[in-house]
Amino acid sequence: SKVPHPVDIYTTETHLVFDIACTGIAKEDLEIQTQSNNLRVNYDKSKTEDKGVDYIHRGIAKRSFNLGWKIDSKFDLSKANADFKYGLLKITIPFAKGSELKTLKIN
Repeated sequence: SKVPHPVDIYTTETHLVFDIACTGIAKEDLEIQTQSNNLRVNYDKSKTEDKGVDYIHRGIAKRSFNLGWKIDSKFDLSKANADFKYGLLKITIPFAKGSELKTLKIN
């Protein structure tokens, strides 16, 4: 059974945000692609496998993953940003012009 990759997806007042767990993975080994309204994040473990390591216990999952999402047109994927800190890949995608969240005041 395939274990889902740990990801948080949420919105702020200005952005759509993806927090993707990447424990023990170097940012150079991550591949992020955007095309039209698709966002893809890939990690191929076979390229970085610990060769010849004789594990006594293996509890940190460093599985390959290939994640993809269709991004709603109210977000501007062409202005997406990626940050990597403390094993967390954070991708932020701003609201497209004119589709920012507005809070109405009740008259």
